[in-house]
Amino acid sequence: RSMADLALGIYLPSPNQKPRMSFAGLLDEVSLHDRALSEVEIQRLYGAHAQAQWLGDGNANDATRGGNDGVVVRRVAFAPGVAGQAFSFDGEGGYVELNSRIGNVGLGDFALELWLWRDRMQSEPILVRSLDDEHMLELHIDEEGRVEVLLNGERFTSAQTVSVATWHHLVLERAGAEIGLYIDGRRDID
Repeated sequence: RSMADLALGIYLPSPNQKPRMSFAGLLDEVSLHDRALSEVEIQRLYGAHAQAQWLGDGNANDATRGGNDGVVVRRVAFAPGVAGQAFSFDGEGGYVELNSRIGNVGLGDFALELWLWRDRMQSEPILVRSLDDEHMLELHIDEEGRVEVLLNGERFTSAQTVSVATWHHLVLERAGAEIGLYIDGRRDID
């Protein structure tokens, strides 16, 4: 595998270790913003200000003009999504490798937005970004459907759950020292 440190649908512990834990379900309209978004923007997101956006419409190309195209690795298909197609993961090790130049979750503001459809009820990785042991972002779903966030050593778990066989909209943001998670437009983690 390459030295990518940002991936969708798989847990990448570090560049020198083998990937483990794969997601089974669909991800659509994945966007990464280089700033935090207001609550109103989160409730009306259309990806207009995204630093990068991967629509999953038959490829892993960046829909913005940023040139941050991804690469489909192993078994990732495409299926009907919220808008157009979505990345379809079968839970067998396929993932989308994203450009390592973006998504710096060190200390800067950011917002990550995506639509999620779960195929099964088990603990699964959604997105992992590892810069080093101190600067990382992990977004997981636990066995009960709660969203788990690990950001630079701090762990947060949502009160709301995301069910199987239903589309859910997730937005994770950091503005200064504040971290927020929105599930289906409702703020969950403060």
